[in-house]
Amino acid sequence: MDDDLAFCLGRFIDDQVQIIDDRLEDIKKKEIIKCREIEKEKISYDEKKPAPKNKGSHYEDKALVDQFIQELRDCIQTKSTRTIINNQTCIDTLRAETSTKVNASSNYLTQLRNLAKTVPNSSSFVQSCNAAIDYFKKAQEFESNFKGLMTVLEQSESDNVVQNVQTWWKNAYGSTIADLNRRNDRFNKAVTENNFAVLSHTSRIIDNARKLLAARKVISVPPPTLDIIREFVRQLLSIDEEQREKTDADELINQLHSRDIEEVINYAQQWLAKRDEIRNQKEEPNPCM
Repeated sequence: MDDDLAFCLGRFIDDQVQIIDDRLEDIKKKEIIKCREIEKEKISYDEKKPAPKNKGSHYEDKALVDQFIQELRDCIQTKSTRTIINNQTCIDTLRAETSTKVNASSNYLTQLRNLAKTVPNSSSFVQSCNAAIDYFKKAQEFESNFKGLMTVLEQSESDNVVQNVQTWWKNAYGSTIADLNRRNDRFNKAVTENNFAVLSHTSRIIDNARKLLAARKVISVPPPTLDIIREFVRQLLSIDEEQREKTDADELINQLHSRDIEEVINYAQQWLAKRDEIRNQKEEPNPCM
């Protein structure tokens, strides 16, 4: 009886162990199937999940904003430049009159030199006259001086053109003639002519300078604010993918260009703050994990 009981008990235990093993095997199979399902869901989620945006770095974005703001502020302080379009006929006439005056002055100095040659102790004066005559006759010097005159006229207005042209003549030719006139008074004062040393108000050079100013066209060129904004928007959209997807570049450029400078600067600063906020956000956890 004891042997039978032991046999039955042994069979019972074996059956229970088998049942437990079967259940464990079944649980294991179900876990494997579940894990595979989770893995498939994870893969599917990752495939459907949009690619992470390039958030850039705070320092790169801040460098862009700081440069943009600095360029805008510099632009505010820059006055509008102007382009001057001169009448070519007026330029040619002014050049001819200036050349005539320079040649006449050279001839006058030649006269002083020739008269002084016969006077004792005039060799130094004669040499100075020769040097001045050579200078007056050099085409290269004339072109350089005439270019200087045109620069003076570009910076002149009707109320100061006479004074400016007279100053130009004095610096280019008049001072030399005035010095030789002063020295010539020792030799032949009777032939000294002061009208070559200065330009009178009725001088043909001044008359034609006035005509040139009256005929010229002046085109004001505003500071390059639009170009600065356009370049900022280009760089902004090149690094901000999210903004690029929902923003029309030309429309944004026009909007910023129509605003006050401080409003434009505020926009750039707000863009940087928003980028920093996005960078500080934690990524959304994967629900399949």
